[in-house]
Amino acid sequence: MGKCNPCSIPMEPRMKMSKHGNGEPAVDKTLYRSVIGSLRYLVNTRPDIAYSLGVMSRYMEAPTTSHLTAVKQILRYVKGTLSFSCVYKKLSNVELGGFSDSDMTRDIADRKSTTGVCTILE
Repeated sequence: MGKCNPCSIPMEPRMKMSKHGNGEPAVDKTLYRSVIGSLRYLVNTRPDIAYSLGVMSRYMEAPTTSHLTAVKQILRYVKGTLSFSCVYKKLSNVELGGFSDSDMTRDIADRKSTTGVCTILE
């Protein structure tokens, strides 16, 4: 993926995935799990890929070509945003804030909800 085209978003908005892939061919589980594991390590310094990676981690049992394509998009996003980083500066007056949201049964396979949290240091 060293010569791939970078992209500006880690995952397509409102993307619907299925655990069974709707009859798509399976891909190498070891490769898929290896890429997911490497991205899990990267998410410690790149929280912008956390949600996308969490969604794609659901399909490690039986990944298909569409799952691998979505993971490759995350890799393309990382390539296009290599200059992004977390910077924490020392401040004397720090305020902590936060937001949360839920999508209420968006997962089409098992109707489970996903909750997201955003913590802000100002």
